[in-house]
Amino acid sequence: MNLRGFKVKKAILVFLITLTLGLGAAYFVQQVQVIGPLLEELESIEGIEEVSLRRRGLGRQAKKRIRLKINNEVPIAMVFGHVQHVLEEAGGEFVLQVEDSANPMLWEAFQSIQIPLEEAIMTGRFTLLEEEVKARAENLGTKWALALDRQYIYLVLENEDGVLQRIISRGPEENKIQVWAGGAVENEQLD
Repeated sequence: MNLRGFKVKKAILVFLITLTLGLGAAYFVQQVQVIGPLLEELESIEGIEEVSLRRRGLGRQAKKRIRLKINNEVPIAMVFGHVQHVLEEAGGEFVLQVEDSANPMLWEAFQSIQIPLEEAIMTGRFTLLEEEVKARAENLGTKWALALDRQYIYLVLENEDGVLQRIISRGPEENKIQVWAGGAVENEQLD
Protein backbone atom coordinates (compact mmCIF):
# COMPACT_ATOMS: atom_id res chain seq x y z
CA MET A 1 0.00 0.00 0.00
CA ASN A 2 1.38 3.40 -1.02
CA LEU A 3 0.24 6.87 -0.10
CA ARG A 4 1.88 9.30 -2.57
CA GLY A 5 5.15 7.39 -2.54
CA PHE A 6 5.04 6.59 1.20
CA LYS A 7 5.29 2.85 1.81
CA VAL A 8 3.12 2.10 4.84
CA LYS A 9 4.24 -1.52 5.27
CA LYS A 10 7.91 -0.55 5.34
CA ALA A 11 7.22 2.31 7.75
CA ILE A 12 5.35 0.02 10.13
CA LEU A 13 8.13 -2.60 9.89
CA VAL A 14 10.84 0.02 10.60
CA PHE A 15 8.78 1.38 13.50
CA LEU A 16 8.34 -2.09 15.03
CA ILE A 17 12.04 -2.92 14.65
CA THR A 18 13.05 0.43 16.19
CA LEU A 19 10.58 -0.03 19.06
CA THR A 20 11.83 -3.56 19.75
CA LEU A 21 15.47 -2.47 19.70
CA GLY A 22 14.73 0.50 21.95
CA LEU A 23 12.86 -1.60 24.52
CA GLY A 24 15.57 -4.26 24.41
CA ALA A 25 18.29 -1.66 24.94
CA ALA A 26 16.36 -0.08 27.85
CA TYR A 27 15.94 -3.51 29.46
CA PHE A 28 19.64 -4.28 29.02
CA VAL A 29 20.71 -0.93 30.50
CA GLN A 30 18.32 -1.41 33.45
CA GLN A 31 19.75 -4.89 34.12
CA VAL A 32 23.40 -3.88 33.77
CA GLN A 33 23.37 -0.47 35.43
CA VAL A 34 20.62 -0.76 38.04
CA ILE A 35 19.48 -4.28 38.89
CA GLY A 36 22.89 -6.01 38.74
CA PRO A 37 24.69 -3.52 41.00
CA LEU A 38 21.71 -3.44 43.41
CA LEU A 39 21.76 -7.22 43.77
CA GLU A 40 25.55 -7.23 44.21
CA GLU A 41 25.32 -4.59 46.93
CA LEU A 42 22.58 -6.50 48.74
CA GLU A 43 24.53 -9.77 48.50
CA SER A 44 27.57 -8.07 50.04
CA ILE A 45 25.67 -7.26 53.27
CA GLU A 46 26.81 -9.47 56.12
CA GLY A 47 24.06 -11.94 56.99
CA ILE A 48 22.44 -12.12 53.55
CA GLU A 49 22.59 -15.66 52.18
CA GLU A 50 20.49 -15.26 49.01
CA VAL A 51 18.89 -12.41 47.07
CA SER A 52 16.59 -12.45 44.08
CA LEU A 53 14.60 -9.71 42.39
CA ARG A 54 11.40 -9.75 40.37
CA ARG A 55 9.79 -6.68 38.82
CA ARG A 56 6.04 -6.09 38.84
CA GLY A 57 4.84 -3.69 36.18
CA LEU A 58 6.58 -1.61 33.55
CA GLY A 59 8.71 1.50 33.62
CA ARG A 60 10.54 3.23 36.41
CA GLN A 61 7.52 3.18 38.70
CA ALA A 62 7.37 -0.64 38.69
CA LYS A 63 7.54 -2.21 42.13
CA LYS A 64 10.46 -4.52 42.60
CA ARG A 65 9.98 -7.58 44.80
CA ILE A 66 13.18 -8.65 46.52
CA ARG A 67 13.41 -12.01 48.21
CA LEU A 68 15.99 -12.24 50.97
CA LYS A 69 17.27 -15.21 52.87
CA ILE A 70 18.91 -13.98 56.06
CA ASN A 71 21.39 -16.01 58.07
CA ASN A 72 19.84 -16.54 61.50
CA GLU A 73 23.27 -16.22 63.17
CA VAL A 74 23.33 -12.50 62.37
CA PRO A 75 20.79 -10.20 64.10
CA ILE A 76 17.94 -9.57 61.68
CA ALA A 77 17.56 -5.94 62.80
CA MET A 78 21.16 -5.19 61.85
CA VAL A 79 20.83 -6.88 58.44
CA PHE A 80 17.52 -5.17 57.68
CA GLY A 81 18.94 -1.76 58.60
CA HIS A 82 21.66 -2.20 55.96
CA VAL A 83 19.15 -3.52 53.40
CA GLN A 84 16.85 -0.57 54.04
CA HIS A 85 19.73 1.89 53.56
CA VAL A 86 20.75 0.28 50.24
CA LEU A 87 17.17 0.31 48.93
CA GLU A 88 16.55 3.91 49.97
CA GLU A 89 19.70 4.97 48.10
CA ALA A 90 18.56 3.02 45.03
CA GLY A 91 15.20 4.81 44.97
CA GLY A 92 11.94 3.38 43.74
CA GLU A 93 9.37 1.21 45.45
CA PHE A 94 10.30 -2.19 46.83
CA VAL A 95 8.51 -5.12 48.38
CA LEU A 96 10.77 -7.21 50.58
CA GLN A 97 10.04 -10.83 51.29
CA VAL A 98 12.14 -12.44 54.00
CA GLU A 99 12.30 -16.18 53.45
CA ASP A 100 12.64 -18.56 56.32
CA SER A 101 12.15 -22.23 57.11
CA ALA A 102 9.20 -21.98 59.46
CA ASN A 103 7.60 -25.27 60.44
CA PRO A 104 4.10 -25.79 61.89
CA MET A 105 5.35 -25.61 65.49
CA LEU A 106 7.05 -22.25 64.89
CA TRP A 107 4.02 -21.01 62.98
CA GLU A 108 1.81 -21.96 65.94
CA ALA A 109 4.18 -20.14 68.31
CA PHE A 110 4.02 -17.04 66.11
CA GLN A 111 0.22 -17.20 65.99
CA SER A 112 0.13 -17.25 69.81
CA ILE A 113 2.36 -14.15 69.91
CA GLN A 114 0.39 -12.11 67.36
CA ILE A 115 -2.20 -10.66 69.76
CA PRO A 116 0.40 -9.43 72.28
CA LEU A 117 2.40 -8.14 69.31
CA GLU A 118 -0.52 -6.09 67.98
CA GLU A 119 -1.28 -4.85 71.50
CA ALA A 120 2.32 -3.68 71.89
CA ILE A 121 2.14 -1.83 68.57
CA MET A 122 -1.07 -0.08 69.63
CA THR A 123 -0.03 0.75 73.20
CA GLY A 124 3.74 1.12 72.82
CA ARG A 125 4.39 -1.22 75.78
CA PHE A 126 7.15 -3.34 74.33
CA THR A 127 8.53 -4.58 77.65
CA LEU A 128 5.28 -6.52 78.10
CA LEU A 129 5.72 -7.93 74.61
CA GLU A 130 9.18 -9.16 75.50
CA GLU A 131 7.82 -10.94 78.58
CA GLU A 132 5.03 -12.55 76.51
CA VAL A 133 7.41 -13.70 73.77
CA LYS A 134 9.84 -15.10 76.32
CA ALA A 135 7.14 -17.00 78.23
CA ARG A 136 5.45 -18.45 75.14
CA ALA A 137 8.69 -19.35 73.34
CA GLU A 138 10.23 -20.99 76.40
CA ASN A 139 6.99 -22.87 77.03
CA LEU A 140 7.34 -24.41 73.55
CA GLY A 141 11.09 -25.00 73.89
CA THR A 142 11.84 -22.46 71.18
CA LYS A 143 14.80 -20.08 71.01
CA TRP A 144 13.73 -16.50 70.41
CA ALA A 145 15.05 -13.04 69.64
CA LEU A 146 13.14 -9.79 69.71
CA ALA A 147 14.38 -6.36 68.64
CA LEU A 148 12.81 -3.12 67.53
CA ASP A 149 13.58 0.27 66.06
CA ARG A 150 11.36 3.25 65.32
CA GLN A 151 9.71 1.58 62.32
CA TYR A 152 9.80 -2.20 62.80
CA ILE A 153 9.68 -5.06 65.27
CA TYR A 154 12.04 -7.94 64.50
CA LEU A 155 11.07 -11.39 65.74
CA VAL A 156 12.98 -14.64 65.32
CA LEU A 157 11.75 -17.99 66.61
CA GLU A 158 13.96 -21.04 66.16
CA ASN A 159 13.89 -24.76 66.92
CA GLU A 160 15.85 -27.76 65.62
CA ASP A 161 13.71 -28.05 62.50
CA GLY A 162 13.44 -24.46 61.34
CA VAL A 163 13.53 -20.71 61.78
CA LEU A 164 10.72 -18.16 61.61
CA GLN A 165 11.84 -14.58 60.91
CA ARG A 166 9.40 -11.69 60.86
CA ILE A 167 9.77 -7.97 60.32
CA ILE A 168 6.59 -6.28 61.49
CA SER A 169 5.81 -2.63 60.80
CA ARG A 170 5.05 -0.50 63.86
CA GLY A 171 2.89 1.91 61.90
CA PRO A 172 1.03 2.47 58.66
CA GLU A 173 2.85 1.24 55.56
CA GLU A 174 3.63 4.61 54.03
CA ASN A 175 7.21 3.69 53.25
CA LYS A 176 8.62 3.04 49.82
CA ILE A 177 9.72 -0.32 51.23
CA GLN A 178 7.02 -2.82 52.14
CA VAL A 179 7.83 -6.03 53.98
CA TRP A 180 5.99 -9.26 53.32
CA ALA A 181 6.16 -12.20 55.67
CA GLY A 182 8.05 -15.19 54.37
CA GLY A 183 8.05 -18.80 55.32
CA ALA A 184 7.64 -22.23 53.90
CA VAL A 185 3.83 -22.12 53.96
CA GLU A 186 3.36 -18.57 52.67
CA ASN A 187 6.02 -18.40 49.92
CA GLU A 188 3.97 -20.40 47.47
CA GLN A 189 1.05 -17.97 47.72
CA LEU A 190 3.16 -14.98 46.67
CA ASP A 191 4.38 -16.29 43.31
